[in-house]
Amino acid sequence: MTLLNQFQLLGTSDGSKTWTVKETEPNGGFWPYLAFPSATTGFALADTINSVGTNEGILYRTTDGGRT
Repeated sequence: MTLLNQFQLLGTSDGSKTWTVKETEPNGGFWPYLAFPSATTGFALADTINSVGTNEGILYRTTDGGRT
């Protein structure tokens, strides 16, 4: 049996009316920290499991309000 949990980071640019998937962690994990110190700059930390089963932390950054 295989059990798969996908954790997704979603983004919006229209005041939360619509959301799109920005990043997916297919091996399970969670997003313990999300911070926007300004309107355009933000950070997200993913705590996930890589393809060989090892815990891995990934830091994402945006400078355009979460569009990329």
